[in-house]
Amino acid sequence: TNCVNFVSEGRKHDVKIDEEYSSSVNGIRIKDLESDEFLLNETAKLNCSNSYMVDYKIINDGNYVEIVELNGSIGNFSWGSIKNNFRPGESTTESKILSIDELIESGIFNLEVTATIKGNEDETPGNNFRSREVEIVCELTELEEDECAIDTDCSTGFECANNVCVVIGNETGINQTLIHDVKIDESLTNTVNSIRI
Repeated sequence: TNCVNFVSEGRKHDVKIDEEYSSSVNGIRIKDLESDEFLLNETAKLNCSNSYMVDYKIINDGNYVEIVELNGSIGNFSWGSIKNNFRPGESTTESKILSIDELIESGIFNLEVTATIKGNEDETPGNNFRSREVEIVCELTELEEDECAIDTDCSTGFECANNVCVVIGNETGINQTLIHDVKIDESLTNTVNSIRI
């Protein structure tokens, strides 16, 4: 009996997410695909309209071939996959490309990943979860000096037409685009189209 107990005690189900994964923060690596650089700040800043590669490394520290469920989430967005036939001593990298447009809202979130053994209890479940803080920033594109998005971007007497401030009632906007701080004064003399800059 002692021999049997020794054998069963020496075997375990145990997978983990590698906290020491290179170029990662707390085991989660984020790469900006536009700049081709890893984000290493404690809080990673993710810009809207950019894409990022998120990846992490899992290791089978146990003695059994496992089926592992891999899940990730950030805000209301989540993803998952399954790693079959994960052998003892084996390691693999799980990757996901995030297009920040999918996430829509700005704010600070926790990017979380988990690795769960399917059908068996993990010997050390505390290392099956990693989290990393990210800030999603969706900044409005700065308008050019004579551009507008809505009528309130234009001065009094002007409206926004085809993203350009024009004199109200002038649909073409020819020779009447607003440069900014343009004032209309019908009493002015020696002016063209009543505009003086």
